[in-house]
Amino acid sequence: MYLHLAEHFPAKNYYRKAWNAFDTAANIQLLHDRGISEIIIDQADVAQGMGELPLYVDHLRRGIMSAATLGSQRRYNEAYAVYQKVPKKWLSEKQFLLLARDIFGGQLPESE
Repeated sequence: MYLHLAEHFPAKNYYRKAWNAFDTAANIQLLHDRGISEIIIDQADVAQGMGELPLYVDHLRRGIMSAATLGSQRRYNEAYAVYQKVPKKWLSEKQFLLLARDIFGGQLPESE
């Protein structure tokens, strides 16, 4: 819920609330691997909205690796959609370029 609010009202601190909610959920031991994978990918999306490149790269990398381990095309597609939303200003950042090289074979997203 907070993620959707943050996308529509970015100045209202909903990205931080979304991050906290996902962080709490990720630490609940009852979640299955697919649920954890989804949360990690959502955290990458939230990190992008907060302007936190290191968190974005870390969580997107973990989300993609988790999707591959699970053999989940759905989770991969979700992670790829987050990758496609990258801010233009990050396209030349070393951390982002390493992610693009390591995970997406150097293919850069078609940023907005």
